[in-house]
Amino acid sequence: MQSYTFNTREELISAVRDHYKQQGVVTTIKRSDSKKGKVIFGCDRSGKYRNRVSLTEDTRQRQTSTRLTECPFEVKGKRQLVDGQESWSVFVVSEEHNHEHGVNLIGHPYVRRLSSEEKTTIHSMSLSGIRPSQMLSYLKEEHGNCNAIRSTIYNELTSIRLEVLDGRTAVDTLLHVLRNGPFEFQVDFRNGCIANIFFSHKKSIELCRRFSTVFLLDCT
Repeated sequence: MQSYTFNTREELISAVRDHYKQQGVVTTIKRSDSKKGKVIFGCDRSGKYRNRVSLTEDTRQRQTSTRLTECPFEVKGKRQLVDGQESWSVFVVSEEHNHEHGVNLIGHPYVRRLSSEEKTTIHSMSLSGIRPSQMLSYLKEEHGNCNAIRSTIYNELTSIRLEVLDGRTAVDTLLHVLRNGPFEFQVDFRNGCIANIFFSHKKSIELCRRFSTVFLLDCT
């Protein structure tokens, strides 16, 4: 990649990623310093595995491997001022790789990341009770550049669930929603556990009182 100049850091990052993606290379940001105006790109297989929790073959619960190969590929971006105008330039340090790379990038975790728009779509669909397989099919049809796989959807749903729980248990979250929402509810406890729970939306109670002749119950 030759030396180019860009107006903003975001333009620089987008251009570098798009350029090398066409060559079958997934780039990630290795280091970034906003104060000094520097950003360093590396291959997604650069670096080496770090055993941060000091696991051994005896204490490790599952077999693992690493994709990292200490790849020497590196590209730098630097901020500069020309006549008081800020711009960003990119410089190639090394385009060498110590591993094979191809056009199909679906196996790279970075490529499978969801955009903010796709995450919003999954959150909305999850509230409607849509299955993960249907979510994935929808994203593939509506977003032609979506490289997500089924585990990507499950991971995002887990993140949404943890965000909703906010450190609480599922039961505590349910009671929190009932206490702070438009619901009337009653809970019976036995030995510290929920034995029975009844709740109804206040609008449903209002309709029930207005039209109390016939009730239709879905007791599946």
